[in-house]
Amino acid sequence: MRKLLCASLSLILAGVVACPAEAADRDAALNIINKAIKAHGGEDALAKAKLATRTGEGQMTIVKDEVPFTDTITLSLPDRFKLALDVGKGQNKYKVALVLNGNKGWQATGGMVVELSAGRVAELREEAYRLWIMTLLPLKKETGFTLDTLPEIKVEGAVVAGVKISMRGHEDAKLYFSKKTGLLVKMERKTKELGLNVDKEYLFSSYKDYDGLKLPSKLVEMTNERKSIEIKVKSYKFPKKIDDSEFGKP
Repeated sequence: MRKLLCASLSLILAGVVACPAEAADRDAALNIINKAIKAHGGEDALAKAKLATRTGEGQMTIVKDEVPFTDTITLSLPDRFKLALDVGKGQNKYKVALVLNGNKGWQATGGMVVELSAGRVAELREEAYRLWIMTLLPLKKETGFTLDTLPEIKVEGAVVAGVKISMRGHEDAKLYFSKKTGLLVKMERKTKELGLNVDKEYLFSSYKDYDGLKLPSKLVEMTNERKSIEIKVKSYKFPKKIDDSEFGKP
């Protein structure tokens, strides 16, 4: 009803005046984001997060088996990243690399490199977008975002405040922040993986200080309500520059 009323007012006033109810809701959402930015280290610290390298180790579910892996992800957000994986162990261990560079992408598996289809590149661009909005600062500094508050829920027994993130050309995302600490504890979105529609949920915990940023050292990813990946972070680094060659064909 509120959005319908605002739409009617917009037609009457030709967009000259913003709808007060929606403006107030955006302000409330921005207050949550501002608290989160401060909790994660502040604007100067978070500005470093768009160029980053994170290493970790964990387990992923392949069919019904939990398979160990180590990974290194290199980020140049909002539209470039490289993920390098060592999957399995012993004689069953193999290497995988996944690269997104703007509108191009590649996957290397066991030394064989293939250029990704337009559909798969689009999926990876949404993944890069997810990682970008998780740095929080774009939600305050960049234009084009629609921010709405969400009803409070509980995550691991604690009350969290939610913000819905919308941007034209991208999938909606829901971010949930601890009301006590302001830290990001959960993210939800609907997306595509290998052409299939899936519900994704991400849980963030065990926060530590990394070069002035408060970041999670434990990451859990759920796909259609089942745990698909669990990562324990080993390190974060924030270089001032990452060479373009890092995001070339593997």
